[in-house]
Amino acid sequence: MVGGEITVKKLIVYFAKCVKSRKEVVFIYTWPALMGLLIASNGILNIVETFKLIIAVTFVGYFVYFYNDLVDLEEDIKNRELGNPTPAGRPLGSGLVSKSLMIKFAVFSGTLGIIASYLINMNVFLIQLFAMMLGIIYSTEPFRLKKRFIIKQLVVAAGVVIENFTGSLTVGWVNLHVLYLAILNVIFILGVNPLVDLRDIRGDKVSGVRTIPVVWGPQMTVRFTIGVLVAIGAANLIGYLNLGFNLAVMMLVFIIIGSLIYVVHPLLRKWDEPVFLASLINRKIIPLYMALQFSIFLGFLNI
Repeated sequence: MVGGEITVKKLIVYFAKCVKSRKEVVFIYTWPALMGLLIASNGILNIVETFKLIIAVTFVGYFVYFYNDLVDLEEDIKNRELGNPTPAGRPLGSGLVSKSLMIKFAVFSGTLGIIASYLINMNVFLIQLFAMMLGIIYSTEPFRLKKRFIIKQLVVAAGVVIENFTGSLTVGWVNLHVLYLAILNVIFILGVNPLVDLRDIRGDKVSGVRTIPVVWGPQMTVRFTIGVLVAIGAANLIGYLNLGFNLAVMMLVFIIIGSLIYVVHPLLRKWDEPVFLASLINRKIIPLYMALQFSIFLGFLNI
């Protein structure tokens, strides 16, 4: 960690670096919650409630990820030695931020998120409290759900569904359209999240962790992801036929699914390049995933 007295300015800088290293929080927590809110409110937002929602889900998300970084520190350093530099390159793993300071950042984030959720309503408070507990169980022994075969994907999918419901409960209810979005997210996460485990495959094999890439092999994992994306395209057709999707929106979803298949396909050859994989996930797959959710919202507007 950088020496010298820790001033308020330094604290802000270090916290910002930790936040930047975990930008996936915005995609996994904040965005699904906003989509749930948009669909439940039919696109009519209350600015104050929306702001409280963003603070609540985002900072609960940072708590979960900062806690995970603390628990996984030694394992992340081991994975760096085995060829995956990404996790240990974060502020905690690189030594920029100490464990004690990261604990403070996690407590601050969790406290702020829970207070904001309480200020929305009791349902949002309870579901975000559950999200925090699930995040702790996900990373902590003896449960360590992130290291259990298939269970990891189910927990990640449950996290996204929780955020969909959190957004919806901000306006008081979960309707059929939000349920459709939640089901779509479960299918997507179950299919695409195993790609993240490709970068840790060596460390997981050494540790005896049974992830999908370890059990099925890297190429079968990529093929499974492509198959799930095709299934989402079929679900989109069902949405068009039974839920009143606009034809133009249905075609947009097909274009997004086709784009996802196009960007995932090279992993059949390049799955063993962790830097390429991280770039592919952050710069292509996640933005397309966000676009997919937004297109579903447009479909329910029936524009």
